[in-house]
Amino acid sequence: MNTRISRFALVAGVTGIAGLFALLSLSLYNEYRASVDRAQVEAENLSRVLEENALATIRNVDLVLRDVQGQVRPEDMRIPLGSDTTRTRELHRMLQQRFAGIPEFGGLNLVDAQGQYHYSAYDTLPAINVTDRHYFQHLRDTPRAGLEISEALMSRSIGKWALVVARRLQNEDGSFAGLAHAVLGLDYFQHFYSALNVGPHGTLVLRDKDLRLLARYPAGEPFMGRQIPGHHGAPSVAQGLKHGVYHARGQVDGIARLYSFRQVGDLPLYVFAGIAEDDYLADWRQHMAYFGAAALVISLVVAGLVLLSRRALVEQERMLTELVRSEARLKESQYLAHLGSWELDLVGNRLAWSDEIFQIFEIDPTRFGASYDAFLNAIHPDDRDMVNQAYTGSVVSRTPYDIVHRLLMPDGRIKFVHERCETFYDTAGKPLRSAGTVQDISEQKRAEAALRESEERFRTMADYTYDWEYWQGPNQEMWYVTPSCERVTGYAQEEFIADPGLVYRVIHPDDRHLMDEHVHDSTYQDSAAVDFRIVRKDGEIRWLAHACRAVHWHDEKFMGRRASNRDITDRKQLEMELGELNRNLELRVEEEVAKNREKDHILIQQSRLAAMGEMIHNIAHQWRQPLNALSVLLANIKDDYDYHELTADSLEDATSRARKLLQRMSTTIDDFRDFFRPDHEPGEFDVGQSVEDALFVIEASLANNNIRVERNVTQKIVVYGFSNQFVQVLLNLLSNAKEALSQGNKPDALIRIAATQSGEEAVITIEDNGGGIEADILPKIFEPYFTTKEQGSGIGLYMSKMIIERNFNGKIEAVNAGQGALITITLPLRKAETSP
Repeated sequence: MNTRISRFALVAGVTGIAGLFALLSLSLYNEYRASVDRAQVEAENLSRVLEENALATIRNVDLVLRDVQGQVRPEDMRIPLGSDTTRTRELHRMLQQRFAGIPEFGGLNLVDAQGQYHYSAYDTLPAINVTDRHYFQHLRDTPRAGLEISEALMSRSIGKWALVVARRLQNEDGSFAGLAHAVLGLDYFQHFYSALNVGPHGTLVLRDKDLRLLARYPAGEPFMGRQIPGHHGAPSVAQGLKHGVYHARGQVDGIARLYSFRQVGDLPLYVFAGIAEDDYLADWRQHMAYFGAAALVISLVVAGLVLLSRRALVEQERMLTELVRSEARLKESQYLAHLGSWELDLVGNRLAWSDEIFQIFEIDPTRFGASYDAFLNAIHPDDRDMVNQAYTGSVVSRTPYDIVHRLLMPDGRIKFVHERCETFYDTAGKPLRSAGTVQDISEQKRAEAALRESEERFRTMADYTYDWEYWQGPNQEMWYVTPSCERVTGYAQEEFIADPGLVYRVIHPDDRHLMDEHVHDSTYQDSAAVDFRIVRKDGEIRWLAHACRAVHWHDEKFMGRRASNRDITDRKQLEMELGELNRNLELRVEEEVAKNREKDHILIQQSRLAAMGEMIHNIAHQWRQPLNALSVLLANIKDDYDYHELTADSLEDATSRARKLLQRMSTTIDDFRDFFRPDHEPGEFDVGQSVEDALFVIEASLANNNIRVERNVTQKIVVYGFSNQFVQVLLNLLSNAKEALSQGNKPDALIRIAATQSGEEAVITIEDNGGGIEADILPKIFEPYFTTKEQGSGIGLYMSKMIIERNFNGKIEAVNAGQGALITITLPLRKAETSP
C-alpha cells in the first residue's frame, strides 16, 4: 500500500511537474504571442500616424504651391531680376504670407526658366541657381508634370537637409516659365518622430520610392540621401504593396525589429515604424528566465506558482498601463495629423470616438449620445443619406468605403472631412464591429476651390482669345479649339472637334500645298509660319496668318501641333494696294531717273563746251607768235622784192620757215582735237598722263596770269575709267584755282598737283595759295547751280563730283589748308562697279 501510495505520489509528482512545465510553456507561449501581437498593433498604429502626418504635410505644401501657381502670371517671370516694382513687391508679400502660414517651411520661392531664384519669401533674394537639380530638369522637360518631390538634398538656401516640393509654371503657349518651389526641412520630420515613443531601440524612418533615407529617428545623418543596397523593405515595395508587416534586422544598426511600412498615399514616399525585439520581448525573456529557474526548484513549485500568479497580475497591470500610454501617444499623433479614429460595436450598438473626432465635430463628449444615429445627426443634413448608404452598402458588400462629406457646425460653418471605414465579421459572416478614421480636410477643400477658380480664369482667358487657336494631336485628332474659330471661319467649335479634317478643308484649294509644306516644316522645326486663304462657311474668302510649333514631351515624343490663326484680310488688301502704288512709283522713278540722266548728259556737254572755249583761247594764244612771225616773214619778202634784194635762196629760206610755222600751227590743232575726242569705252589710263593732258590745255592760260604750276607725280598710277572725263574734272578744278588766284593778284601765285598711291587707292590733290574758300560757302561748292561768280553756271564742280562718285566710284573733298584751298580726289585702283 505504501509502495502504491509512493508510486502514486511519484506519478502524481511527475505528473504535477509535467503539468507545471506544460502550464509554464503555455503561459510563455501566450505571453510571447501577446507581446508580438501588441508590438504589431503598435507598429501599425505608428506607421499609420507617420503616413497621415507625411501626407497631410505634403498636401498642405501642395495647396500653398497651387495657390502660388494660380496667382503668378507668365509675365511676372519675365520681369528683370532684381526689379523693384509694385508687382514684384506684391509677389514678395504674397510669398511671405504663405511662408508664415506653414511652420514646416524652410523656404518658398519662384524660380525662373534659367534656374535662378526670381522671387522669394526671404527678406533678401538669395543668388541661387538650381539648374543642376534633378527636380528642376524634370519639371523643365515635362510639360504635363504634376507635383514634383525631390530626393533628400543639402539645401543651398537653409544649409540643412531638405526636400524640395515644386510645381511647374508655364507661359501662355505652354512653354516652361519656371517653377513654384518650397523647401521642406527634413528636421521637421525628425522633430515629429522624436515626440513619438518607440522604445529604447525602436526606429521611425521616412524614405523615398528608391528607399533613400530622408528622415530617421534615432538620427542617421551619415546615411542621409543614401540608398542602402538590399534594403529589407525593397521586396515589398517592388511588389507594389502599399503596406505590410515583417521581421528584419536593421541595416544601419543591426537591431532585429518588427517593421510596419506604409506608402504615403500615392506619393513616392514610404514610412517605416520598427519596434525592437529587445524592447517588446524584454519582459517575456525575463519571464522565461524566471520560469526556468522556478522549474529547477521543484521544492518551491507551489511557492513558484503563487509567485508566478502574483507576477502575472502585476504584469497584467503593467500591460494595461502600457496600453493606456500607447493610446495616449495615438491621441497625440491624431491631434498632430487632424485625424481621429472611431469604432462601432454592431452587437451592442456602442460607438466610441477618439478625442480628435470630438475636436473635429466640435462636440462635448459628455453630451454626445454614443450611437450610430447620434453620429448621423452630426453630419450635414444634405450628406446624411449619402453617408448612411455608403456605410450600409459597405457592410453588405464587405468592402471598405472611402468618402468625403460635410459637417454643419452650430454657428453655420461647414467643414469637410475625409472618412474611411472597414467592417469586421465573425466566422459565420455576421458583422461584429466597424472601425474607421476621420480627417479634417477643410483647408484642403478651400484650397481646391481656389484652384478651381484659378483654372476657370485660365480657361476663360484661353476661350476668349481674339485669334483662332487650336491644338491638333499627333494622329490629327483635335484636342482643343478656341470658340473664336466661328468668328474667323463660320464653323463652330464643335464642328472642328467632331471633324478634325475640317481644319484642312477650309483652306482655299489653291493654297493647300502651302499648308502641306508648312506642316512638314513645323514637325521638324521649333516653329513655322505661313499666310494662306480660307473659304468661310458662307463662301467668303479671307486671308489668315498661320503660325504653329511642334509639341514634344520630355522624351522627345511628338504630341501634335499648337497653332494660332489671325485674320489678316484687311492687311492683305492694304498690301495689294501698296504693291500697286509701289509699281506706279517705280515707273515714275524710272522716268525721273531717265530725265535726270539726260540732264547729266546736258550738264557734261555744257562743261565740255566751257572747256572748249578755254581751248580756243589757248589756240589763239598758241597761234599768236607764229602768226606774228609769218607777218614779219611776209614783210621781209616784200621789202626784199621792193629793194630788188629777193633772191631764189632768200625766197626758199623764207618759204621753208613759213612752212615750219604753219606745221606748228597744224600740230596745235591736232593736239587739241585729239584731246576733245570722246571716249567710247572705259579702260585703264595713267593718272600722271591725264595731269599732263589737262595742263597742256590750260597751261598757257595759267602762264598768261603769272601762275606757276608745280607737279609731284613720281610714279605710274593706273586707274580704270574714261580718261577724258577725268581730264575734264582736272580742267574744272584748275580753272577754278586760276580764277581764285587771278582775282587775288598774288605775285607768287602757285598751283601744286600731286598724285600718290595709298593701298588700293589713288590719291590726287590740287592745292593753291589763293586764300581759300569762305567757311559758310565751303559745304555748298559741290551743289548743282551754286556759284559765287556773276557769270558762273554752278555746274563745273557739281559735274566733277558726279563724274568722280558715279563713274569712278571715288570721292572728292574740299578743305581749306595752308594759304588756300585743297581739293582731294580718291579713286579705286580696281575696275569700277558702275558705268557712265
